[in-house]
Amino acid sequence: MLWWRLFIAGMLLSAGVVQPAAAADARNLRVEGGDQRLALVIGNDSYRQVRKLDNARSDARALAKALEAAGFAVTLKLDVDQKGMKQALRAFKAQLAGGDEAVFYFSGHGVQLAGENYLLPVDIEGQNADQIRDDAVSLQRVLDDLNEQKARFALAIIDACRDNPFKGKEKAIGARGLAATSPATGQMVIYAAGTGQQALDRLNEQDANPNGLFAREFLKEMNRPGVPVSQVLRNVRNEVVRLARTVGHEQVPALYDQVIGDFYFRPPADVPPPPPPARPPSAPVTDPPGAGQPVVARAEAGNAKPTTDRIARERVVDSTPSIPYIGGLWRDRDHPNNISQVDQDGTGFRFTRRGVLPNGIQYESSGRGAIKVGQRHRRNYSARYNSGAKSTGNCSGVVSADGQSIELSCKDSLLGAFSYTAIR
Repeated sequence: MLWWRLFIAGMLLSAGVVQPAAAADARNLRVEGGDQRLALVIGNDSYRQVRKLDNARSDARALAKALEAAGFAVTLKLDVDQKGMKQALRAFKAQLAGGDEAVFYFSGHGVQLAGENYLLPVDIEGQNADQIRDDAVSLQRVLDDLNEQKARFALAIIDACRDNPFKGKEKAIGARGLAATSPATGQMVIYAAGTGQQALDRLNEQDANPNGLFAREFLKEMNRPGVPVSQVLRNVRNEVVRLARTVGHEQVPALYDQVIGDFYFRPPADVPPPPPPARPPSAPVTDPPGAGQPVVARAEAGNAKPTTDRIARERVVDSTPSIPYIGGLWRDRDHPNNISQVDQDGTGFRFTRRGVLPNGIQYESSGRGAIKVGQRHRRNYSARYNSGAKSTGNCSGVVSADGQSIELSCKDSLLGAFSYTAIR
C-alpha cells in the first residue's frame, strides 16, 4: 500500500495536479494534527514608486536558507506586488494546522498609519493614506491569520523599520518606524528597530556585508543550538544595540513576547551531553571475604545482610541504559536506491536522504532528530521534489538492539502515512 500511495502522489506531482507548498490548495497537503515547521519569507527591494532598497532580498534569501537548515519548509518570495503578497499569505495560512510552528519574515518598506502597521508590496503608490490601507498588507492581519490557525508557536520577524518612504511627498503619510503591537498568546513579534527608530543596512561606507545589521545578527544567533527562541531574540537585540552605538546610532529592536514555554530553532538535542563529573578521590576500600562473589551471595556466605548502598550501586550499574550510535550510511531494506547519511553528535543527529519515487520523480530531504534511551528514535524533515513540490514530515521508531536496523513510521504532508525499515 505504501508504494501505491507513493505512485499516486508521484503521478499527481508530475501532472501538476498537486502544486508546490505555496499553492492555494495547500490545505490538502498537510498532516492532520500539525507538527510541521513552516515559514513564509518575503524580501522586497525593487519598489517602483518609492525609494528602492539594497539589502531586503539578500536578507530574505539568507533567512530562508537558515530556516530550511533548521528544519522548516520555507516559501521564499522576492519583489512581490500586492496580488502576490496577499496570495502568498493566503497559501501560508492554508498550510498551517493546529500544533504547527510558524515563522513569518518580511524585509522591505513598512509604515504606520494611526497606530496600525502596514507592509508594502513593490507596486505600492501611496497617493494617500486610504490607498495605502487598501493596497498594503496589515501586519495585524498576518498575526490574526496565525492565531486563527492555532499555530502552537508563531514568530513574526519584521525588518521594515527604515525611513518612511512617503516622507518626501507634499503631505507626509505615516511616520518613521512601526507602532507597538499586541501579539496573541503563543506569538512573538520582533522589529528590527524600536518605535520611531531607523534600522541600519550597514554600519559605515566600508561595511561590505550583504545583510543589514539586524539580519546578520539574527542569522548568527539563531544557529546556536540549545538556545530558546526567546533568548535568541534578546541576544540579537543586545548585539544590534552594541554595534549600532559604535557608529553613534540608536537602534533597539522591539520585542513583543506572548509565548508560553520554550521553542527552538536548533533543539537541545543538537547539543552533546556534558561529560560526567569527575569522581573525587577516596580512600581505598577493603572488601570483606568473598569479594569475588555477587553481593547477595557474599551476604549469604557471611550470614550478613548486604549493605543498602552497595545494592544501590549494583542496581545503577546493571540498569544504566545506553544510547545507540546510528551515524553513517543507511539504505531502505526494500528499496535500496533510497539512501540516508546520518551524522550523530551525542543524542542528537542530522541527516540527509535521497531517493526516487516509483514513477521516477527524485526527492531530497534533510532534517534533525534525537535518540532517546530505550532505542527510541524521532526525526523531523523537509523534502523537495524535482517536480517543484515540497513537503514536511516527521518519523518515529525504534533502533534494533544491535544497531543495524531502524523501524520507522512516518507522516508526510504530501505522501501521508507510511513506514519503512532502514538498514546499514
